[in-house]
Amino acid sequence: DTIQQSVFNRILSGQADSLRGYQIATDQVAGRYPLIERAKDTETEVQGSVYELSGEDLLLADAYEGNAYKRIKVQLHSGKDAWVYIRNS
Repeated sequence: DTIQQSVFNRILSGQADSLRGYQIATDQVAGRYPLIERAKDTETEVQGSVYELSGEDLLLADAYEGNAYKRIKVQLHSGKDAWVYIRNS
């Protein structure tokens, strides 16, 4: 993935997982980049991948994501704790 290569200088290895209680927003950042937001239905899930990052990697991801997103700690469907970027509103 070219974004991972440019942000982290490598391709990350991830595992499929999901986040319950969130949904993909209907609008996008710059009409192109998806946003995740809290869903009204707590059973709604967002499917994605979870990656293991170092503290330095996380700072690089923060810089890449910018002000349109905020990073919060969540528990994924698998039970893993993870950081996820959601709509910054």
